[in-house]
Amino acid sequence: MSILNGLKMDIEQLIIPPRTIALSTTYQCSAACKNCCFGCNPIIKDRLSLQEMKDYVDQSMEYYGDSIGVLVLTGGECFLGYDLTKIVEYGASKELIV
Repeated sequence: MSILNGLKMDIEQLIIPPRTIALSTTYQCSAACKNCCFGCNPIIKDRLSLQEMKDYVDQSMEYYGDSIGVLVLTGGECFLGYDLTKIVEYGASKELIV
């Protein structure tokens, strides 16, 4: 037990589990904006494989359980990825909002 603002509170009540998984699927983008926080551009070809994305989803859901309800796909231009529809389907099969 800890005291917070004069009230006794169990520390477990202060822990907020994550609700969202966010995957930066690629740093490749069709644009090269100077203000891009990720530094994405058309030259960078690095991307997560479908298996890497699935593994990350599985590990996150295994560790955090049913608190996870949303899968966000971001990065450069994630629609350049060939595996985007497959990871959307995979996330939906895990009952995530994608």
